[in-house]
Amino acid sequence: MLQETQAAASLEEAVFQAIELVNAYDREFKELYEQRQEVIGSLDPLWQQPAEAYIESMRNCIAASYYWQIQTPRYQHPQHFLDDLRR
Repeated sequence: MLQETQAAASLEEAVFQAIELVNAYDREFKELYEQRQEVIGSLDPLWQQPAEAYIESMRNCIAASYYWQIQTPRYQHPQHFLDDLRR
């Protein structure tokens, strides 16, 4: 999709652009996660617990996705650019 919608010259470049996009989302989530107490504290008390639960659920989804990627053989190969998936 990146290759079709953006200026990716090759499949390899599209893959690296996708990796950068995912990494940017990860960095943004981590930054926002660090601010969660301040944001949750500004909410109506009725919404504070559901907001905290939602944020923790998102964090667990991200962790589970990473764990699945490194545990399943689907993405593992000896030349993978990520050390965790190089097997």
